[in-house]
Amino acid sequence: MEGNCTATASTPWGHGPVTYTFNPKYRSQVQLWLTRPWGKGTGVLSSDPGPSSCTACGAPTLGRHPGNAMGEASFVGVPATYLVAKRCLASGSIQGERSLWIEAGSTRFTSIYGWCP
Repeated sequence: MEGNCTATASTPWGHGPVTYTFNPKYRSQVQLWLTRPWGKGTGVLSSDPGPSSCTACGAPTLGRHPGNAMGEASFVGVPATYLVAKRCLASGSIQGERSLWIEAGSTRFTSIYGWCP
């Protein structure tokens, strides 16, 4: 490939956009770091491995958040208390629930344990 390429990342929740221009002849990959949207907080949920997702309740824009390779799921929302639950994808069973308070511009972490078949 000749010339430069531009990579752009953003989310529907207000992260980004962040853009990076590079020449693939000299660089095969780039990292684009997204920042938290202004006036919102981030909730990060970690759990035991398993085919699960976290469901956050309390805001109409939040829903199912599949876990990543590190067993974490995250969401961004307005300051509020959220009820989050670890729900198995296959059976829909809830393995645990927890309340999580997020403030504007802050990140909160919590864990919900449980194994999904």
